[in-house]
This record gives sequence, C-alpha cells and structure tokens, in this order.
Amino acid sequence: MEKMIFIITNDYFKNIFEELKYRADNFGPYSDKLNDQIENLIDLKLIEKKKGEHAELADEFNASYNYRMSIPDKYSLTIFGEALAKDIFGKLNEESKNQIVITKNKFNSMPLDGLLSFVYNSAPPEYLEKSKIKERYIRKSMETF
Repeated sequence: MEKMIFIITNDYFKNIFEELKYRADNFGPYSDKLNDQIENLIDLKLIEKKKGEHAELADEFNASYNYRMSIPDKYSLTIFGEALAKDIFGKLNEESKNQIVITKNKFNSMPLDGLLSFVYNSAPPEYLEKSKIKERYIRKSMETF
C-alpha cells in the first residue's frame, strides 16, 4: 500500500507527496508520516490490516532457518472506511478521480515484485540510496510483469 501511495502522490498530488516527507530507507521510499497515518486509520477502524498470504509459513521458515523472509501485510477498507472514501472520492474533480482509478487498476493486481520494480525504476534516486534491495529491482524489466 505504501508504494502505491508513493506512486499516486508523486505523480498526481505533489502537495500531499511533500507533506508525507518520504526519505530513503532499507526498502526504498518510506514515510514515517504515512506509516503514522495508516496506524491512525487502523485505530479509527477505517482500514484493517491482515497478515499476507502464507505469512505463517514464512514465520515457520524464518524460525527454522534463522532467516528473515517478509510477507507484506494486506490492507483493506472497513465498511466505515468505504463510506468515508466514497464521500471523499465524490468531492474530487474528474481528472483526479481518473488518475486514481487508472493507477489503482494498473498496480493493484500487479505482483509485489512488479510494483517494486516500477517504483525502483521510476523513483528519484535520492529515495533509493539506502535500499538493501535496489539491485534486485532496478535491473528487473517491467516487461516481465
């Protein structure tokens, strides 16, 4: 979710992008402010966070082999979050609505590797400086996704 928000705000909502104060981190662009906002939305019961598919297997593997395999969490709107999102979305101009829908449709069904490859090949270099995984994604062609 964070990488998709990075793409949408960087491409279409520069004022929000600047407010989120992204910085280079171990896994690419990261925003403490966005992470705090996501936690607030969870606390307010507007979104829910679930362990990603096969997370339990990854936990077992990590414990057995002293390894750190990460399975991303899944986020979804609650019924209250859906109502609020519809209200906010309805107030946007048509161009903003179209940009969000196009971006969401493009990336929502994309495998995580594809999304990360897109971010790593399109993000400004200053957001990738500290990344531990950039070589894996910068070289990967988007055509494989």
